[in-house]
Amino acid sequence: ALTVTKINTCGNDMMLASPLSESAAQPFVPPPELIEPLVPAPPEPIPVDLQLQRAALLALYNGTIGSRWIRSAGWLSAQGTECTWYGVFCNAQGRVTSLDLGGNNLEGQLPASIGDLTNLQFLDLGSNKLSGTLPSSLGNLTGLNHLDLSKNSFSGSLPTSLVNLVNLRDLFLNDNEFTGNVPTQLGNLSG
Repeated sequence: ALTVTKINTCGNDMMLASPLSESAAQPFVPPPELIEPLVPAPPEPIPVDLQLQRAALLALYNGTIGSRWIRSAGWLSAQGTECTWYGVFCNAQGRVTSLDLGGNNLEGQLPASIGDLTNLQFLDLGSNKLSGTLPSSLGNLTGLNHLDLSKNSFSGSLPTSLVNLVNLRDLFLNDNEFTGNVPTQLGNLSG
């Protein structure tokens, strides 16, 4: 007795016949090279906050002439590699918690998208060549406990949104060109 099995190879149906053994009638299993490969599942969508995080880091790189940074290993690499970039440190979920780019020759203005790095706890951009006014979006970084923007050329008044940084313990703004008064609420921070 024979068992007949229909298989499809490259869009063509084939019929295979195999003799039935006397002990058991088992279905024919075609060799692996005749089995059509499974289509891989589509990749998981990237969470919105990780997309914003990457965009903020790229805006920082591009807005501060990253091609002239002293150290920039990994920057501009593929999506999902951000936690391996020089000066970028992340938690276990891949959220940036620390950005340490002090003394790295950053030039230009701090982009407003820096405020999208909402998991930041440590931000050191001191001893660079940053200029212009501080973006009010810095106030979005409510988990920040260390902020060093010293020894740059920032100007204008300090944004009042800095009072939102309720966990701030270390604030370094010296050696800049700020004008006006320090928001009085900054003295109420208890971090």
